[in-house]
Amino acid sequence: MDGRTEGFQLVAEKIFDQELAKLQEIPHIEEALGILEEALWKNPTRFKVIPGTTNLRIAKTEDIVRGDVNIPSIRVYFILEFTDDCKYVKLKYIETVKDDFPF
Repeated sequence: MDGRTEGFQLVAEKIFDQELAKLQEIPHIEEALGILEEALWKNPTRFKVIPGTTNLRIAKTEDIVRGDVNIPSIRVYFILEFTDDCKYVKLKYIETVKDDFPF
């Protein structure tokens, strides 16, 4: 993340990268992802653990509409891991939001 040394280190799992590749056809999707990455790097604990899980969390953007540009809402599933010398956000899965799931 741009050489920053503070905050959490973001690590994408293989399935996350595969699903992200499928979303690349959506114009400006990287902008929406960048918003989430910044939030996860700074303070991922602000996103609550999904009920019924021990560590799985969801971060979500809202739809972004600017003129004729429409970036759909995306949802990122992730977990937190801590070691003695680092804090990690493990990015598990990404999808566009197509429902009213409350997370």
